[in-house]
Formats: sequence, structure tokens, C-alpha cells
Amino acid sequence: MKKNKVLLQRILLILVSIYSSISLSILAQTTEKMSFQSVVRNATGKIVSNTPIGLKLSVLHKDMTVFSETHQKSTNVNGLLTLEIGSGNLVLGDLSKIDWSLGSYYLKSELDISGGTNYSIINTTEFLNVPYAMFSKSAGNGYSRISQKGDTMFLVNGNFLIIPGISSSNPTKMSTYGQNIIDIEGNVYKTVNIGTQQWMMENLKSTKYNDGSSILNITDNTIWSKTSSPAWCYYNNDATKNTNHGKLYNWFAVSTTTNGNKNICPTGWHVPKDAEWKTLINYLGGNFFAGGKMKQEGTTNWQSPNYYATNLSLFTALASGCRDSYNGVFTYFGTYTYWWSSDEQDATSGNSLLLYNTIPGSIFGGVNKKMGYSIRCIKD
Repeated sequence: MKKNKVLLQRILLILVSIYSSISLSILAQTTEKMSFQSVVRNATGKIVSNTPIGLKLSVLHKDMTVFSETHQKSTNVNGLLTLEIGSGNLVLGDLSKIDWSLGSYYLKSELDISGGTNYSIINTTEFLNVPYAMFSKSAGNGYSRISQKGDTMFLVNGNFLIIPGISSSNPTKMSTYGQNIIDIEGNVYKTVNIGTQQWMMENLKSTKYNDGSSILNITDNTIWSKTSSPAWCYYNNDATKNTNHGKLYNWFAVSTTTNGNKNICPTGWHVPKDAEWKTLINYLGGNFFAGGKMKQEGTTNWQSPNYYATNLSLFTALASGCRDSYNGVFTYFGTYTYWWSSDEQDATSGNSLLLYNTIPGSIFGGVNKKMGYSIRCIKD
């Protein structure tokens, strides 16, 4: 029992992103809040899902605390914790009066896994950027408008600010188109060359392995949640989703260990390993920026705001949602997209990559193998 308690106290809080929550429809006002999102994992690296978390957030400048507040929030099924800095229970200071133009500010996060205020996990991360409106207010320049994509602020003095590497003000594509490929069932996929890798530009649609053997289609929620053998489904069992979003698969369909050493991808292609996903992410600027460069622009296949989506990589990620491992329910269509890695984390968890509509970053980690996720194939 004591050992288990120590493990709980060693829960790790992994900061994913801190980004602006500017409302594009209220350009004349200055927002006093910032979006905060993090993934909570336990000492073994497993995601802590659907759990109440106690959190204390503080803004530091030169080792001095200038703002502090507390929150009580629950993680979602993917261990994601989402809140707004500036909306918690105030402890110290005034977020609206911070002079961001002085630079070198840090966010200190303290965590209590039991949902209380006995904080035992501490993490400090430098602010890489702050909301445009908050910076503009403290710097005294003011701004006239923000670009439609939310990635460029035009100042009243004629200058403008962009986020290096992802702003559409300089939308140079980082990739080139490759030759189309065809799977065992005749489905045709566009491809893209990104750095030293070649990827499919679309999610997999096949119901068979490339040797012609079939994969089980499961429509019933309960059966899906209890299945530990290869399976696929359409999102919400709606075949019309297949054209743009492809199919969802459990991890057992992906792993050659569990599927009888079969390959679900077209001949000459395979489901990417952890290292191959990380090569892609690093080429696109790391976890902090890669997601924006992978997401399709606009809100046709992503719910608003789809922050920082530029698709500079031509990867063309759509928000295809997932199927839950616990009850087989379909969820997050329009806001999240997930892809499997062929590597596992442990006996019950496979690794995956997540993109989200309110951050430009990417999240890589382990989830239950019974989840229904998309597949993107990479060339051998």
C-alpha cells in the first residue's frame, strides 16, 4: 500500500501547450485569459484519465511570483487537462496587469492527483509566447486587427507580429507530393514527401490485410469494448465518413504480433513506429509546432477555432475522432484526430499521436489498445 501511495505521489504533469484564447470576433477588447492544456501521466508513463486533479498555477518573473491561482478540473478519457489561466480561484496578483513586454516569464504548475491542495508535483516552464492582445496592451502599441487564421497580429503603427515557422503570412510549403498508391481493395491514396519520409496524405480505408485476408467489422459498442482481436469500423458506423476520414481500427489490427504477422498497409508501406512518428514531428519543429503544420486549414473538417492550422507539411490531417475502449462510444469528431503507432507501451497500451483543434502542438503517448483510431501508413 505504501509503495502504491508513493507511485501516486510521483504522478507526472507533462506540459503540452500554453496558447492564446483571443476571440476573433471581439478584436477591440484585450483578453485576460490564456488556454492551458496538459497531459497527466503516472509514474509508469500511463495516461491518468477521467480523474479529478487539483492544480495551482503561478506566473513567475525573476524568481518572484506575480500571479497565482488554483483550479480543480478533471482529465478527459485521454488524460488531457484543459482550463484557462485567469479563470481560477485567485491567490495572488492580477493577470491583466502583468507587463509581458519585460520578457522572461515562467509558468509554475503544482499538482495534487487527489483533486485537493496537497500539491506534490512541481513543474516550471518558460512562456514561449503570450496572447497577442495581452502583449500589445502591456507594450502600448495596440493592434488594428488579427488575421483570419489567428496567427498574425497587425499593430496600429503599421508593423505586424507573426509566430515564426507557422504563420500563414509566409506560407512556404515544406513538402512535395508523391505518387499515388493503391491498397489490396483498390482504394487510391495520395502521398507526400516530408523530409526523408514518404507518408500517405489520407487515412487508411482498407478492410483487408495486404495478403487479402479480412479484418472484422464491429458495429456493436459493447462487443467493440470487449474485443481483443483485430477490428475496424466507420466513425459512428456511418459509411459516408469513409471517403474523407477513412476507417477506425483497434491496435490489435495494427500489431503484427496480434494480427498473425500481417500488414494492414499497402505493399511496400507499413504502420509507423514510434521513432518514425518522432522523426516527422522533429522535422516539423517539434511537439510544440508540428500539429499546426499537419492540420488541414479552415473549419471544413475541423471545428473552430482550429488554431494555427497551416498544413505546411501537406500531411492534411482531418479531425476524424475516435471510438472509446471503455464503452465503444464514438467521440471527438471535429476536434481531435489520432493515429496508431505499431509500437506498444505495455500489455494493455499501444502508442499513438494526437492532434487537437485548439493547439498547434502534437501529443504522443500510450492509450488502451481497444481504442478505435485512424491509421496513416509510411513507405518502407
